[in-house]
Amino acid sequence: MRTSLLALPLLAAVAFAGPALAATTVAVNEASLGSTWSNSSTSGGTVAFGTDFAGVGALQLNTPGTSDKAELTTTTVAGAPLSTLSNAAYRTYRAASSTSNAVQTAAIKATIDFNGAATGGYAVIVFEPVYNTDQGAVVDGTWQSWQAGGDAKWWSTRAMPGVTSAFDSFVPLSTIIAENPAATITALTVGTGSGNAGLLAGVDSLTVGETTYDFGPRAFDKADCKGNGWATNFTAGTFVNQGDCVSFYASAGKTHE
Repeated sequence: MRTSLLALPLLAAVAFAGPALAATTVAVNEASLGSTWSNSSTSGGTVAFGTDFAGVGALQLNTPGTSDKAELTTTTVAGAPLSTLSNAAYRTYRAASSTSNAVQTAAIKATIDFNGAATGGYAVIVFEPVYNTDQGAVVDGTWQSWQAGGDAKWWSTRAMPGVTSAFDSFVPLSTIIAENPAATITALTVGTGSGNAGLLAGVDSLTVGETTYDFGPRAFDKADCKGNGWATNFTAGTFVNQGDCVSFYASAGKTHE
């Protein structure tokens, strides 16, 4: 749905070091923010790392209001060919407590330059499960896997070769790649856009190229209490001082996320 367009941050591209030599899993958590990932949410939308959805560590998205957008963005794939998305996949969870349109859940957005070195070429392409009903319907209260690569349908904020019109053309990714051989990725975003008031959703296991991004809360230990970490690494008020923090982790079986 067009109202679910994710925010369109203009992020600076970073040099792409080339494809990974082997498949790898990268943990994405609180420590990733400000370095490899950025919180690009707007209005009242929020993102968090937790285990609230069936006990699975995941990125949690919350858009309580109509204009809210909750999303996380990375430029670590910037400069990679658009074909890197050929095997794109991820998992989503739509909480049963969600009150938004029942077909909506988290989406993938790729900011791209579709004509390479030529002038212009900026566009954003978006994968949403609601436009890929051949993979099944969105279901509340369960983790679902989605294949966003191959012939999965994406829509674009710009008309381009292979995409006849902005927003209203739902085109196989394979077609977009074939018609735009010079296209590169500028940024990659997961999240949910405006028009989804009352949506509480989760994202995990985002696969792009040779990398799978594993979202979830960071595991802390007593070392994180030191150097004023007791005050900066945790929610304000969790600990009263460093000793309190160290004592917590020194106790058998204690954990905190």
